Amino acid sequence: MFSEAFSQNTPFNSGFKDKIEKLMEQDKLHEADTMFTLAEKNRSIDTYDLMKWLRIKGVLADYAEIGRIACLIVQRQPGLSSFICDQLPEIIKDAEPITIRKVMEQYLFCALVKNDDATELKLWAADVYSRFGLYKEELDILKDTALKNQDMANALLNSANKKFAKKLFVPAINAALPAYQLFNDPDLKSISAMILFQSYGHIGKNDSAAIWLGRTSFAQAGFKISAAAFFQKTGYFRKADSIIALIPTSLSRDTLMIRQLLYKGETGAASDLSESLRLNKYNAQEKNQLLFWKMRSLFFGGRYIEAEALQDSIVFFPSMSNANTYVNTKYIFNNIKKEPQAGKIFGSLAYGIWLDKPDDIYKILQSDAISAYYPDVKQLLYCEGIKALIAWKQFAPTLTLIEQTKISTDCPELKFYYGEALLYTGKIEKGRSVLEELLLEYPGNVFSEKARLFLK
Repeated sequence: MFSEAFSQNTPFNSGFKDKIEKLMEQDKLHEADTMFTLAEKNRSIDTYDLMKWLRIKGVLADYAEIGRIACLIVQRQPGLSSFICDQLPEIIKDAEPITIRKVMEQYLFCALVKNDDATELKLWAADVYSRFGLYKEELDILKDTALKNQDMANALLNSANKKFAKKLFVPAINAALPAYQLFNDPDLKSISAMILFQSYGHIGKNDSAAIWLGRTSFAQAGFKISAAAFFQKTGYFRKADSIIALIPTSLSRDTLMIRQLLYKGETGAASDLSESLRLNKYNAQEKNQLLFWKMRSLFFGGRYIEAEALQDSIVFFPSMSNANTYVNTKYIFNNIKKEPQAGKIFGSLAYGIWLDKPDDIYKILQSDAISAYYPDVKQLLYCEGIKALIAWKQFAPTLTLIEQTKISTDCPELKFYYGEALLYTGKIEKGRSVLEELLLEYPGNVFSEKARLFLK
């Protein structure tokens, strides 16, 4: 059990723990910090209390020892490494860049000494540096990892993709250049070249853009499809259109055309196109896939009644594209039939999840209209949205959403997400308590079993 990991309590330190708890309840964090400092000089502080001290230091914006304390925690309990990796960026997010750099250097210097997987830790650090705009540090650590050339190239290309999507063109160039040099695969070299071509063009360096355009190849259909999908997701629709035009008539090309309309927000046009394309010379399985896209487009556009009417016309088979999405959509439809007015908000939620927009999901789940729904419909809506937020590692917003809107967690799935959000935002005691309640209240449930594994 999770509690067994913190079984270092003794009669000697129980009084210390009680005093710390009382000071924290009274919001006397400076006094609690002083007690921790004095206690560390006289005896070893157990892991559980170190977690509290780490939180206190963050709230007080006293960052000087954050990295050292975080490292002590993972050295004593390596199983908590993932918690620290999620919490540390949240704790230091309001610090100045120079302070963030110092905290990260302090933590890495200590943590890398006893870490069995230095590569994973360094890749995490690169993501943190990127999050806070420390792009030079990100590149330095990516180049310094003990990765094979191909793995390092993939990490650099992933970084370049993210920068390009955010319109950070100079950092995208700085990551894509070494990626291009490291890749042997012609398609991956071509993707790197494509990012460089676009990025140089956006910053007005047309000569450089022209050079990289010459190194971009669209010879293979598979590459054209991935390139078009990349530009759609990053909002460069004209470029996506020009690539789609090069793809021979096929279901893949037609699916890209439907996706293009959906990314633009034209759900009605996407539905109409899906229907008209079904009249082309496609086999039954392909027509079935286009019918699924029509249903999805209608649902995204708030036309739940029309979308629901199509579900029984779609022939499900396990190998179909988006099979899991189809099953989940059908499950939603069957569970909200008694409350069709909820279909619109469920469609908006599904659309926001498909577009990868956590902020949209957060706003949807705060809607006042939800309170009037049947309890099981309301619960399903929250489960769908919060599951997506958790998958995006949006732990702090999830916790705020659950507690401020007073979402009922009287179901195993939501209780599990609540406990997970508490733990990943540093509220260890409460998170552990919630997951232990889940074990007792719903023995044998799949989320109860997840909680059991999580606590271990």
